Amino acid sequence: MRGMLQHMGLRVLRPNDANFMRHVESCVRNGTALLLEDCGQELDSSLRPILSKQLFRQDDRLLIKIGDAGIDYDTNFRLFMTTKMRNPHYLPDVCIQTTLIDFTVQIEGLEDQLLGDLVRKERPELESHKDKLVVSMAADKTQLEDLQDKVLHKLRQSEGLILGVYLCVCVYVGVCVWCQ
Repeated sequence: MRGMLQHMGLRVLRPNDANFMRHVESCVRNGTALLLEDCGQELDSSLRPILSKQLFRQDDRLLIKIGDAGIDYDTNFRLFMTTKMRNPHYLPDVCIQTTLIDFTVQIEGLEDQLLGDLVRKERPELESHKDKLVVSMAADKTQLEDLQDKVLHKLRQSEGLILGVYLCVCVYVGVCVWCQ
C-alpha cells in the first residue's frame, strides 16, 4: 500500500503518536493520503466526522468540522486504516462508513499460488493450456448466461400454455426426450 500511495505523499501515523490530530488535520487540508497503522477496536471519536464525511460549504469552501474548528477539506484526501487484530469487531456505524478488507493469508491460497508457480516453471505448456481453459470457461459461462436470458425472454413473451406446445411437438415428432 505504501508503494501505491507514495505519489500522493503518503503519511503514516499511529493512533498513539504525538500531535496525532494535528497531523490528521494537515492531511485533510492538503489532500495527502493518510495511513493509520495498528488501529485498535476503538477508534478515536474525533475521526468520526472524517469517516462519515460530514462536509459542508461555507463561502465556496468545502469544510469539515474536526473538534471545534472547521478546516478546509481537499477532495484528494484518502484515509486508510490497518489493524493487526485477526478478527476485529468495530461498531456498526464504523462498518457502515468504511470498507473492510481482509488481507489475511490463507494456506489454500498459498498452496494454489505455489503450485501455479511450480507448474509455470517446470511445465509452461501446461500452465498456458490451463490459462486457455480458464478463458474458455469464462466465455462459456457468459454464453450460458446469455442463452438463459434469451430463453427467459422468450418465455415471458409467449402466450398460452407453454407445456401444450411441447406436448404437441413430442406427438408430432414421435420421440419425447422426457419419455425415454
